[in-house]
Amino acid sequence: MTQLNQRRRGDQLEKAIYDTTYTLLSQHGLDHVTFSRVAAAAATSRSVLYRYWDSTFDLIFHTIIYQIQKIPVELTTSPLNTGSLRTDLIQLAQHFIQQSSTGPFQYFRLLFATTMNTQNQRELTQLITQIDHANLALIDPILTNAQNHDELQLRPNQAAQLVLFQQLRYYDIINQPVITVQQLTDLVDQVVLPALRASGVANRHFHH
Repeated sequence: MTQLNQRRRGDQLEKAIYDTTYTLLSQHGLDHVTFSRVAAAAATSRSVLYRYWDSTFDLIFHTIIYQIQKIPVELTTSPLNTGSLRTDLIQLAQHFIQQSSTGPFQYFRLLFATTMNTQNQRELTQLITQIDHANLALIDPILTNAQNHDELQLRPNQAAQLVLFQQLRYYDIINQPVITVQQLTDLVDQVVLPALRASGVANRHFHH
């Protein structure tokens, strides 16, 4: 029982540290996040922070991962269902662009650039894995609806499911996140829908 209580206290402290870090980051910016400020606000000590995180960037990095992990459930409670896969995808793209400039996702470019500069492959992989996991949760109900409407015969593979997000992420990373509805429509028509349909056909042939 004592171990359980210790674990609960540990979980509560971790949550307090991540929430405090995120509040400092979102309200005051990157430079305002220091171990001293986080420790004071989270009612802990700097030595505890140093025990688990190598640097303030390390703490910020894992704070963003923590925040991203909390989001998919909230987003998928009201999935898009217009009756058309094409329209759902265009609306999802618009939603994704809006999401990319808010919440923890707005720091993706910063984290991506920093991990690239430091050549920290492990952290970069971890970041992209979490982002992909969140994105798959977003598109999952749309694909289920498309199968129910007979717009897709088989489930596309994961690579095809992520094409839309990877294209939009590319625009964001090169700092051109403002995309018109016409550009989104072209992206869906010329890239995303063909990829999803081709993947379904490839899966069918593979299974046969």
